[in-house]
This record gives sequence, C-alpha cells and structure tokens, in this order.
Amino acid sequence: VDEKEMLNNLHGGLRLYSISTGTSDAQTCLVKSLQFGYLGDNVIHIDFARVSLDDEVTVTVAVTLNGESAAAKQPGATLQVIRSAIEVTCKVSDIPREIGFDLSQMGESVLIGDLTMPAGVVPTLEADKPIASSSALTTRR
Repeated sequence: VDEKEMLNNLHGGLRLYSISTGTSDAQTCLVKSLQFGYLGDNVIHIDFARVSLDDEVTVTVAVTLNGESAAAKQPGATLQVIRSAIEVTCKVSDIPREIGFDLSQMGESVLIGDLTMPAGVVPTLEADKPIASSSALTTRR
C-alpha cells in the first residue's frame, strides 16, 4: 500500500478497505494494528482483519469539538480536552469517521453521555466519563 495515502486515510477516519490479492474476489478488511518506525513518522507494518459488514467490533473513534464554549470565553478560563477519542462498539458498517460535539452547548464539562451517538453506536465507557472540561483561574487577594 502507498504509505502517504494510507496515513491520509487513517487521519481522515477511514478504517475499512476492500483488499484483493489478485487471486480472489476483494475482501472487506478492517485495520487491526499499525506499527510505526522508531521516529514515529512512517508506517512499517499494517495488520488487516477480514470482516463482514454485519460483524460487531470495538474501535476507537475521534471526538471532534467544534465551536466555542461560553464558559471557556471567561477571563482566565481554559478548556481541557481529556479524551480526543473514545472506544465504541458497533457493526462494521456503522463505524463513524468521528463523533462531533458543539462546544456552544457545553456547560462546565462535556461527558460521554452528552455526545450524540450515531444509530447503532454504543460507547464502551460509562456516560459520566468526561471528554472535556472548562475551568477558570482564580486569583487570591
């Protein structure tokens, strides 16, 4: 496989590939594991697992935070991202590229339970686990 194309696909959230060895029909495969070079800048090995679109799998999906939190706009406030990705269980055909959240809807924190999951996608962590939180610096007088 072309390394640059593979990295672009993986960064874009693509996990499923149709692979043909030339001697058989194309098979649907899921990226199982990646091995990077010692500097971490090049892929040296990829493992694929043949899957059916109806198989249920557990995969890591990126969480994308969009917009701006009202709480984080306050002077001295910071937004701390605790999890940039979460594990979900779903059918292979339902794997989302990412799960988004609009920070303008955020209170003091974003919990896994606050995320809108696509149909058929279930997070493996409990709903009360944090994704991001906002905190304000206080000064003493």
